[in-house]
Amino acid sequence: MKYAPDHFGRHGFRCPTGMGEIKTINVGRLSELVEELLAAGKLKPREKGEVEVDLSELGFEKLLGGGKVKRPLTVKVSAFSKEAERKIAKAGGRIVRAGG
Repeated sequence: MKYAPDHFGRHGFRCPTGMGEIKTINVGRLSELVEELLAAGKLKPREKGEVEVDLSELGFEKLLGGGKVKRPLTVKVSAFSKEAERKIAKAGGRIVRAGG
């Protein structure tokens, strides 16, 4: 750094203030939210009690694996963890990757 004190390397760096936060939700909280939306009449169950949820419409970008899933869910989301995928599949649901 003696000869080029302003040089950050060949590939540069990522400014931490420029990176936004990802809005996440756990499968346990999603399960509670689905029950609330069903009670309010904003979601309708499909065959065999399965419920389809688009997390981007609810303002979430990533599904995480904390908590328990009470009913089969078809979840449309752009990113998810392996644990979330395992728990949704164990409950009889599936995850559809949005945008790709």
